[in-house]
Amino acid sequence: MNYRLAKQLVFSRIKSSLGLDHCQSFLSGAAPLGQETSEFFLSLDIPMGETYGLSESSGPNSVSRCSHYRALSVGEVCVWGRHVFMGYLDREDATREAVDQEGWLHSGDLGRVDSQGFLYITGRIKELLITTGGENVAPVPTEALVKKTIPIVSNAVLVADQARFLSMLLTLKCQTNQGSGEPLDKLTLPAIDFCRALGSQASTVSEILSSQDPLVYAAIQQGIDAVNQEATSNAQRIRKWAILEKDFSVSGGELGFSANSATGAPALESLRLLPGDHHLGDCRLMGAVGVLSGADPHPDPHPDPGSYWTTERDGEVRLRLGRDANDQEAPLTVHDMVMHSAVKYVNYIALGTKRRNHWHLLTYGEYYELCRRAAKGFLKLGLERFHGVGILGLNSEEWVIANIGAIMAGGFSVGILSTATPKACQIIAKKAEINVLVVDTDKQLQKITQIQGSLKHLKAIVQYEDAIQTARPDLYSWQSFLDLGSDVSDEALDHIMDSQKPNQCCTLVYSVGATGPPKVIMLSHDNITWTTAVTAQSLCYKFPPGGQEVLVSYLPLSYVCAQIFDMWLAIAVGGALYFSPQEAKSLSQAPHPPGAVSTAPGPGSLRNGSRTPLAVRPPSLPVWASVSPSVRRNRCELSGKGLPNTRTKVKEEDEEGIGSISIWGRNIFMGYVIDNKGTMQKTDCYGWLHTGDLGFLDVDNFLYIRGNAKDIITLSSGKMINPSPIEERVKTYIPIVHYVMVVGQDAPYLCALLTLKCQVNWETGEPRTALTSETVALCRSLGSQATRLVDIVHNCDPIIADFISKGMEAVNAEATSDSARVVKWAVLDTDFSVSGGELGVTSRLKREAVARIYKAEIEHFYKDARSL
Repeated sequence: MNYRLAKQLVFSRIKSSLGLDHCQSFLSGAAPLGQETSEFFLSLDIPMGETYGLSESSGPNSVSRCSHYRALSVGEVCVWGRHVFMGYLDREDATREAVDQEGWLHSGDLGRVDSQGFLYITGRIKELLITTGGENVAPVPTEALVKKTIPIVSNAVLVADQARFLSMLLTLKCQTNQGSGEPLDKLTLPAIDFCRALGSQASTVSEILSSQDPLVYAAIQQGIDAVNQEATSNAQRIRKWAILEKDFSVSGGELGFSANSATGAPALESLRLLPGDHHLGDCRLMGAVGVLSGADPHPDPHPDPGSYWTTERDGEVRLRLGRDANDQEAPLTVHDMVMHSAVKYVNYIALGTKRRNHWHLLTYGEYYELCRRAAKGFLKLGLERFHGVGILGLNSEEWVIANIGAIMAGGFSVGILSTATPKACQIIAKKAEINVLVVDTDKQLQKITQIQGSLKHLKAIVQYEDAIQTARPDLYSWQSFLDLGSDVSDEALDHIMDSQKPNQCCTLVYSVGATGPPKVIMLSHDNITWTTAVTAQSLCYKFPPGGQEVLVSYLPLSYVCAQIFDMWLAIAVGGALYFSPQEAKSLSQAPHPPGAVSTAPGPGSLRNGSRTPLAVRPPSLPVWASVSPSVRRNRCELSGKGLPNTRTKVKEEDEEGIGSISIWGRNIFMGYVIDNKGTMQKTDCYGWLHTGDLGFLDVDNFLYIRGNAKDIITLSSGKMINPSPIEERVKTYIPIVHYVMVVGQDAPYLCALLTLKCQVNWETGEPRTALTSETVALCRSLGSQATRLVDIVHNCDPIIADFISKGMEAVNAEATSDSARVVKWAVLDTDFSVSGGELGVTSRLKREAVARIYKAEIEHFYKDARSL
C-alpha cells in the first residue's frame, strides 16, 4: 500500500516532470549502465535495458531485458534434436515424463554450459536432500554458489538428509602431486593470493586449521552469509560448516573419474538449462544456447578468406546464414523494408516534428513518397552508384528522408556528427567519395566551404534548416532539392532500386575512436534490415493495429545504434518517431508521448537538478544520465544475450576467466573502406569480428564486459593489469568519485587520477566547481562542510582525505595480486568532460588524452620510484 501511494503521489509526478509519462522502457548503450541509474528508472516503473555492440556490428549485438534476469545458473540439462529417441516401448507415462510437448528430452542431470559451449554435468536431480521438516533441497545449486562466492573453496558438499538443518563440508584449493594426483597440503597460488588479500600469511591448509585463521574463517563465513541471502527458505540456509584437512580427489575416493569433467561441446541442434530447482515450481525455459567453439559455426571445407569481407565500395560479401533456413530472416534490401512498411502502415503516423509550436506529422505513405522524391533529387544532382551522400546536422525528418533517399538512389548514406571538425568532415568525404552533402544550418555549411576545394567528388550541397544566406549555383534549399527530381521517372528509380542486393553496401558509418585515424565502416542492406528485424523481435515491440510504438529521437543519428533503435526500428514496427525540439521543451504535449527512448550514458543529469526533460534534450548535447557500473553488483556489467542466430565467444582467458570477445552474425560489418590492413586486423577468414573488448560469458550465455584490450597496463615487471575492474571498485567504495583513470604503463606500480562529482554547466557541458547535491550530502554525513571542489583539493579537507584513503584500502583488499594494488592517487581540480578533452562524445574516457593533459601529475607519482 505504501508503494502504491508513493507511486501515485511522487513517482508519477517525477515521470511527468521528465516528460516520461508514457515511457515504457529505456535502452542504454555506448557504456555500461550504472546501478544508481538503473534503480532510479526502475523505481518509476520504467524497465532499463542495456545493449552491447559496435559500429562494426551494425549497432546492437546483445540486448538485455527484464526476462534475462534469473536467480540460479545451474539447472536441469535438456536436449533437443533429431537424435532424441521416439519414446519408451509401451510406457506412455514414462515417455511423457521424459519428453515435453516441445520435444525436449529432460535428462535428469544437473549441469551448466561454459563460455565456449562445453557441457559440464554437476549432479543428478535424484541427489535431492530431504530435511526432517520434509523440505526438498537440491544441493548442487547451493554447492555451486558457495564455490563461486568463496574462491578459495575447491569442493563443497551439503549434508542434511533427515537432519534438522543444513551443514556443509568444505575443502580448500590445494596443489596436487603430478604423479599420483593426490592433493598436497600446499595451497594453490590463487588460494594464497586470496589469503594475502585478506591479510593472512597462510600458505597451507594445516596452517589455516591449526590456528583457525581468523581472517580466512571470517571471509568464509561472510561468503556463507551471502549464499544464505539467496536461499528461498530458512530450511535452505547453511547453519554449520567445517574445513576438511584434505582436498577431494579420485585417488581418495571422494571423486569419480567423471566428476566435474567436461563431456565435450554438444553436437546438438541446441541445448538449454532450466535454471533453479524445478521441484519448487520456479523453473522457466531459457532460449537455445548455440555451440560457441572457436571454429567456424558453419564449417566450410574451402573457406574463402575474402568472402565475408570487402573494402571496396562496390564489393559484395557472403551472408552469414544459419543452418536452418526456417530460423532465418530472408535477406532484404533497405528500400524493400521501407516499402513494405509504407504499404502496411500507410495511414499511420510515421514522423513528428515540432515547428512554431505546432506538430508537423507525416504518415507512412507521405514518408515513403518524400524518400522517393529525395532519391530522384540526388540522381538529378549527379549521385553516382556506390558514392556517398553526407548528412551533417541535427536529427530531423529531413535527416532520415535524405538517409533513405540516398540508399534508394544507389548511393551510400553517410551520417556525420554535427560536432565534427572541418578536418574530420574532409577525411570522411574523401573516403566515402561524397557527391552530395546535406547540412542543416549555415554554421555547418561554413565547415564544408572551408574544405570544398579538396573534395573532388562533391557536386552539390543541400541546406534544410536555415534560410540560405548567399545564393550559389551548387547550393539548394530543401524544397528546391525535392522539386529538382520531378523529371526523373518512377521507372528509372525503380530500376536502380531493383538492381541493389542485400549483400551490397548501403551505409557508411564513421568510427569515433579515442585514438588513431578515423575509419569508415561499410554496412550492407542485410546488416541493417536483419539487425533491425531481430532486435524488434528481441524487444517485443507493438505493431499496428494492436498498438503503435511511439519513439523519440535525440541521440545523434550519425551513430549506427541510434539509426537502428530510432529510425530503422520505427519503420520495421510501424512506430511513430518524434524528433526532440531544439528548445528542449517537454514532449508531453505531443500527439502521442514517447513510449521508448534509447540513450548513451553520460555524466549526471538528475543529481544536478536539471529541469530539462531527459527525453527531449537536443541531439547536439550529450545525454546527461548517471553511469557508474559496480563490479560488486555485477549485474550492472551485464550486456544481455546475443541476438538470435549470432555467436559470441571468449578466447585467451586469464585465471579469472576474462578474455577477448569475438562475435559472429549477420550484423557484422562488411569491412573498412579502402583499408584492407585494418579490416584484416579486426577479423578472420571464418567471419568472426574481434571486438577488442574484454569480458566473459556466464553459464547461461549472458555477456559481461570488463574492459578493453587496448587499456591493459603493462608494468615494468611485465605484469599485465586490466584497469577497468579496479576503476569500478574505486567508484563503488568511494561514491563521491565520478571518474577514475588508473595509470602505470612501464612503471613499477599503479597509481590513479580521481575526479569528484561536480555540477555541470548545461549550456557548455563544462563542469562547475560546485559539488553535486548528493556529494555534499555525503560530505555532511561524514562531518565535512565541503561544498566546492576547492574545499577538498586545495584546502586538503582531512575528513574527505581519510574517507578516500579508507576507500582505497578497501579497493586494494580485493586486488588479485600485489601488482594490482593502487599505491598512489590524486584528486584533480576539475571533473572530466567532453569540452575538456578527457571524454569522447559518448562520455567514454580518452585515456591517451588524459595522460597527455595530466602528464605532470602522473610524472609526480613516480618521481621517487627509484628509491622505493
